[in-house]
Amino acid sequence: MREPIVLEGKRLTLDITEYNYRGAKESDYSMLITSPTVIFDTGEQKVKIVYLELDDACSDIVSALKSVNYEAVSRTSGMRSTSKVIGYNPRVTLRRDYCTTSSLSNENPHAHTIITGYAHKIAQYYQQYNTELYEKHRQMVDKVLPDWRLEESVFTSGIINKNNPLLYHFDTGNFKAVWSNMLVFKKDIKGGYLAVPEYDVGFELKNNSLLMFDGQNILHGVTPIHKLNEGAYRFSIVYYSLQQMWHCLPPGEELQRIRKLRTEREERRSAGLTAEDVKGHGRSRQKRGKQ
Repeated sequence: MREPIVLEGKRLTLDITEYNYRGAKESDYSMLITSPTVIFDTGEQKVKIVYLELDDACSDIVSALKSVNYEAVSRTSGMRSTSKVIGYNPRVTLRRDYCTTSSLSNENPHAHTIITGYAHKIAQYYQQYNTELYEKHRQMVDKVLPDWRLEESVFTSGIINKNNPLLYHFDTGNFKAVWSNMLVFKKDIKGGYLAVPEYDVGFELKNNSLLMFDGQNILHGVTPIHKLNEGAYRFSIVYYSLQQMWHCLPPGEELQRIRKLRTEREERRSAGLTAEDVKGHGRSRQKRGKQ
């Protein structure tokens, strides 16, 4: 693997409202980075982004990615994407009030195992290129029970994007001030670069490449993707840690908790209906008395 060069610069001050949730364009930056690079912010005196081209064999993970049944969904921001969640999900009170594994682990366990299994390899690069931040991330994820972590990594979850020209956005819900790690596989694609206008750069993201950065703090989007033939693809897998996973109990206790909550909700619902029935019955008696 080629060692990255270091590119120094200061973060630009932009009017984010001009970018947020609009499509990324190649004209939004002046430099397209096409080789391994470290972005060092001279103002903050910190490494902000690391882009690597990996040598790892990847035929197994590409086959796994192709076997996944993807869904066109709307994210919480309203942005549409064709994607699939991996790893673990926290509680969502109104929709799924318990911690659980992602649906892919049941639908396609073989693919899920292969894809999540790469997390520990990616974590090694994270540790190598930003040891201090990795250690901070590791200490934060220690608050999450081992049941809810991707094995041998600092990540709890992730998402696979398939041919997604994502609008400019900030990631949400992750541990704050640490990195997400994005692994990219592509074939016969023109475009699909990651635009980072605050540093006036775009990243080519070659096949089997890795980009590490704080997606909650740095604005980013994907430029239009042009497939050169029917077999073309662009997959990205983003590994991250969800803050709400801190609240997850051991799986058995999660099951007991949701069963108890459902019973209590049913009892309250029944009690509410009974009270309403009593009121209605009383009103009917009063009406009959007046007749």
